[in-house]
Amino acid sequence: MYGGGVLTYFCFLQWLLLVNTCIFALVFTFVTLPQMLLPTEGDTLANMTAKSYSIYALRALRCSRRYDLNVPDNGSVVQSMADLVQGTGWMEKTVAFYGGYTDKRVFKSTASHSYNLPLAFLLTVLAYLLLSLFLVVRKAHGITEKMILTKHTQLHIGCQVFHLWDYGLIDATNSAIRQKNICRELQVDLAEQRRAAEMKNRTWWQAMKQWAKRLVINLCVVALLACAGYIIYFTTVKTTEITNRSDYASLSTFKTLLVEYMTTITITALQMALPIVFGKLVMWEGFTYAQEVNLTLARIATLKLGSLGMLLFSIFIQIGCTPKDACNVGTGSCPKLRCWETVLGQEFYKLVQVDFIGSVLVVFTIEFPRKHYVTKVNNAISRQLGLQEFDISDNILDLIYLQVLVWLGTFFAPMIPAMTIVKLILLFYLRLISVLYNFTPNTKPYRAADTDFFILVVLMAAYVACAVPIMYVIWRMPPSTGCGPFRSYYSMYDIVNVTIAEWPAWIRIILEFLPSVYFSIPCFIVLV
Repeated sequence: MYGGGVLTYFCFLQWLLLVNTCIFALVFTFVTLPQMLLPTEGDTLANMTAKSYSIYALRALRCSRRYDLNVPDNGSVVQSMADLVQGTGWMEKTVAFYGGYTDKRVFKSTASHSYNLPLAFLLTVLAYLLLSLFLVVRKAHGITEKMILTKHTQLHIGCQVFHLWDYGLIDATNSAIRQKNICRELQVDLAEQRRAAEMKNRTWWQAMKQWAKRLVINLCVVALLACAGYIIYFTTVKTTEITNRSDYASLSTFKTLLVEYMTTITITALQMALPIVFGKLVMWEGFTYAQEVNLTLARIATLKLGSLGMLLFSIFIQIGCTPKDACNVGTGSCPKLRCWETVLGQEFYKLVQVDFIGSVLVVFTIEFPRKHYVTKVNNAISRQLGLQEFDISDNILDLIYLQVLVWLGTFFAPMIPAMTIVKLILLFYLRLISVLYNFTPNTKPYRAADTDFFILVVLMAAYVACAVPIMYVIWRMPPSTGCGPFRSYYSMYDIVNVTIAEWPAWIRIILEFLPSVYFSIPCFIVLV
């Protein structure tokens, strides 16, 4: 009834629910549960997993105590609730955030059997990234086959009338649904043929005007994206400046809440406002509806990924600011990020919250009131507004954006997959009710398979955009020395080197031999 676009949205939402359930199972089983249930080693250098890193272990011990002193864990009920919402205070020391995990081994029933939590943390992150890649590629295989089949089975309009009908249908309801689907398929083909004829018959001057109009609109889009990036950067820096002031602790709980959510609200507001502008601009570019959907998808994806990229860039600049003290915390004019991983986790934690709140507010403050106003009031404004049509590109990009928050944020806030599962379940039923009650079937025809393929391209780009910064953090960025499972190491990847150094000598010899030219060249010759 509502077309392939709405079906694509709900199928994609269900697939994301599967992906996030798998990520949650991995993180909770191998990282969160051992941290919660198993006892840890004492604060002695002999028990550190980084035995060959005694200097870093000693520094981590000293900086951890300093970090604990700077994290308030008591206060009024109002402050405790504010900490729950913001992810600050007592929440920083829980398993919800990176800083709440130990850098030591945790033990089973006997001390002879230990569980290397830092190594498990790193391997679990790599595992959920690889699992996500597998699921994305698997989904891509099905969509690609469907698109190829659709391209190769396009028939003449007259043949489609007879070919597309399923003569096995005997139920009146299913027959009516099939008739509507065939009607939409024919509308898509006719629209594409009409567009091709218009393009073929236009004059040189008309083509030049069209390209000039598109150039101006694209320049406007680039300018809007650049302004959005600058606003996010400015807000992030200004928020850090306010939180580093000496009088910040004296602010009221409400003002503190506003400061903490300043960046999050800015990002969410931009992501809600600019897609509306993009949707209006693309209507002037002279594309078919399918092309409009895909182009809008690309622009909104650039906005959403660019917003998070600018957030990471802003915080990474603050992390690299010098001078720093012995605990790698900024001094002087540099921000005092004692646990920058938790700071990032708090940002993603708040983004997931505000994203869900924004989705709920849109449904109850815009979609339901608009439907009621248009159907109950008969005036020029209601006729101009008209009934709502489901915005395929914006809604699907909202889901991809949420998944980006999971892929990026789980490393810094391991509870984000659990939050996302709850959000997706609620969002499914909320959107279903809203679509059935508030929306009318889309009057602009398009082929869902083309949009499915473009969504896949955006999803793959989003995955790469998430995997690259995580790999950079693991291999290149020095971890915080006062918190988290890697506080005793120079880099997060050092846990792998330390673990391999504890293995038997014959295993280390094999591991050193495998990447050498003595093995790789003969292996390459045999394979060729």
